[in-house]
Amino acid sequence: MRKKTALILLSLPWLYSLFFLFFRQEPDWYSYHMAFNEHWYSSVIRGDITDNVMPPGFIWFGMPLHSIRLSPVIALRLVSLIAFTFLFCVIYKIYGEKKAILLASLPYIALWSSRAQTDMLFCALAFGGLFISMNNKSKQFLAGIVSGISTFVKPPGVLVGLGKWNIRYWLGIIIGMIPFLVWLYFHKESIAFHAGDSKPFGDAIRIVWALIVGLGISWLLIDLKSINWSYKIMIIVYLLFALFKAPIGHEYYLLPVYIASIMLYNTENKKYWFVVGVNSLMSLGLLILLNNWKP
Repeated sequence: MRKKTALILLSLPWLYSLFFLFFRQEPDWYSYHMAFNEHWYSSVIRGDITDNVMPPGFIWFGMPLHSIRLSPVIALRLVSLIAFTFLFCVIYKIYGEKKAILLASLPYIALWSSRAQTDMLFCALAFGGLFISMNNKSKQFLAGIVSGISTFVKPPGVLVGLGKWNIRYWLGIIIGMIPFLVWLYFHKESIAFHAGDSKPFGDAIRIVWALIVGLGISWLLIDLKSINWSYKIMIIVYLLFALFKAPIGHEYYLLPVYIASIMLYNTENKKYWFVVGVNSLMSLGLLILLNNWKP
């Protein structure tokens, strides 16, 4: 039963993308703040514009799919879907089907897992490495490299590393960050761009709203005793970063917080399946509402 439920919830973002988004290949039919990034990255992968303000990892991952004649936006959406599937499988393998099912049911995970944006990919790499390091002492260095590579997709991935304070893990992160550091050396202007692209706490109210809605009713399962202090610090630091840095309309800065929260929940709670059911319905409603979907 659990495996079937896990498979169904894992398939939902795929089905949503395949049946709804494939027929809307240009992302200009839903809300502006969600469409802009998809337009931007699609233009970069087509070669229409040169993007020197973000590391090119996301585009590089999408190029092989674009090369087989998929449209840019579909290629990049598939990168996000594959990244989501990778993270789902890591959690399923390490923590079991209940944690993976709960992850897939979170409303904002469903919303952003099929976006042509950097966020799901960098989260999959950063947290995939972190979760492996937390549960396999022999793979600390390799796990750190995976987490470090996430910075080549989106620099804040390094903050996720705060969840595990281990010398070998952090040495791996430093090695994994080399592609990003090399890119940054040749594109120093990106530092000035990102330093001034938003006002402090400019989207704080919407961030709080998105945090509440994006987690559904998962708060009913919270058990803070189940995680260590370094993991708690990582969640707090990233939440403060999102509150301080997110520009207007950038609630997706919270995506790492949603994923990190999966370790806060007691999946043996009697309310677990009720929470999963309500979260899943909220996910479906959010997809329809925020995408302004029309038949």
